[in-house]
Amino acid sequence: VLAAEQRAIPGRTYIVSDGQPVPRRAFYTELASLLNAPPAAFEPLPEGTPPPPHDRGNRRLSNARFRLETGWAPEFADYRQGLAASVAESAEG
Repeated sequence: VLAAEQRAIPGRTYIVSDGQPVPRRAFYTELASLLNAPPAAFEPLPEGTPPPPHDRGNRRLSNARFRLETGWAPEFADYRQGLAASVAESAEG
């Protein structure tokens, strides 16, 4: 947020991410593991029901413009490191 406020080009649209796409199931499975919780359960859809929009696409978004124009880099290399740090921080506080 601070990089955008201080260095982004006004009116531009930016993607801010770690640049490492992750399926929703993998994200929640990793989080459950870090929390020593049961694995995330995903209910099967009834026969003939189309998947929700977030499960249909194969979107790959790039953070290259934001990184180039602001000099920003994510604090953590990927979602696993970020989740681990977030869980550790919440356990401390």
